[in-house]
Amino acid sequence: LVPMVQITLAGNALAMSLPGGAAWAAAWAFGQLRRRGADRVLAGWVVLVAGALASYALFMLLVVGALVAGGRGPVASVRPLLIALASIPFIVTALVIAAKRFPVIDKLIPLGQRVLESLPKGHEMSGALQRTWERLLTVRPSRPAWFEAFGLGALNWIENCGCLVACLWAVHAHIPWHGILVAYALAQVLASVPITPGGLGVVEGGLTALLVAYGLPTNVALASVLLYRAVSFWGLVPIGWGVWGYLSWQSRKPARVQKRPHPWAVHTHRTRGAVETPPRSAPDVLLPAEPCQGCPEHPDQVVHEGERVSVP
Repeated sequence: LVPMVQITLAGNALAMSLPGGAAWAAAWAFGQLRRRGADRVLAGWVVLVAGALASYALFMLLVVGALVAGGRGPVASVRPLLIALASIPFIVTALVIAAKRFPVIDKLIPLGQRVLESLPKGHEMSGALQRTWERLLTVRPSRPAWFEAFGLGALNWIENCGCLVACLWAVHAHIPWHGILVAYALAQVLASVPITPGGLGVVEGGLTALLVAYGLPTNVALASVLLYRAVSFWGLVPIGWGVWGYLSWQSRKPARVQKRPHPWAVHTHRTRGAVETPPRSAPDVLLPAEPCQGCPEHPDQVVHEGERVSVP
């Protein structure tokens, strides 16, 4: 758990500080997981699915906020579109379940593949999709694991939104409960757009405008937004970069344990190129000497140098 928290903190710092930081953070997290022994497919799967679940959780927060806001606010006119987009994962899940139970639906897959291959560069796209799908199927979490991952992703956004609410309270502002979720979710979408590192300036201006649209005075909204960014952005970025430096320093240290084949495998199979492991240290044990053939039985029969010996 501790390494995953460290990777998350450092990855967030990369994502919030560098232009196009989301791509840098994903590549760095992939490398860290690989360094800790994760398979290439598993590491890529974790990075891909974690990002997808977090993005979908944020989108669901926007949908819930649009429903709570009703006919007020900037997203009132696109509520049907948001609901339709939010239902796509459920439709895909239903189709996958139906394909397992009804063979008729399974026959539609070759038809879709032929349609895709008829397009320009369709063969390359079809092959890439098939390889990606096969790799994704190599990792199959249980249903509780899926719900747990999605719930933790949603909880992360809700807690961050709670930070915004606390900052509004701190400046004695009237909290626009009907639009707080929409304002927060849209601000996070702006932060993910690679215009400036961490959305500097873009998030402050957009979030202030959204809070003003939901009834806050401009000066109060700006003060609360600046306080929120100081806590959620400037407070976490130095910590994340510190963790990144620590992990980078750890990666440059020589490995304490050398990678050697197991002694049983070396003894049994004699793998080519295997490294013989030195024997474990043990206390000295005195063993009886083997009997000598042709040696005198008594000490007085020992022949010294220079003596003549008569041979019978």
